[in-house]
Amino acid sequence: MTALVIVLLVVVGFFWMFNHSVKAGYGKFLFWLLWFIFGLCAVLSLPPEPGLVARMMIRVMIYVWMAGVFGLPIYWLLRRSRNHYPAAPPTIYCDGCGTQITAGALFCSRCGKARTR
Repeated sequence: MTALVIVLLVVVGFFWMFNHSVKAGYGKFLFWLLWFIFGLCAVLSLPPEPGLVARMMIRVMIYVWMAGVFGLPIYWLLRRSRNHYPAAPPTIYCDGCGTQITAGALFCSRCGKARTR
């Protein structure tokens, strides 16, 4: 009974921490930590002498787990760096004189020609 209460408190505490950390922007780290801990527990609880089919299934599960452990942070880092630098707006030039037109201008400042869209 005591172990059940401890497990329940740990689960409630984890979900409370997860909820607050997601709001603060740290949900990915907790997801990765949970993935790592559950995968490690699963690997450590494997039987010592599994059969041939079980050994192949275990190997596939370990490969998937390791891909998540190493691949998720790399994916998140690459995705974050890609969105970090937005593309610059295109440069617009006047059709009449070739002067660069500032963004939002309706007419060329040099020749007065209306900007075409």
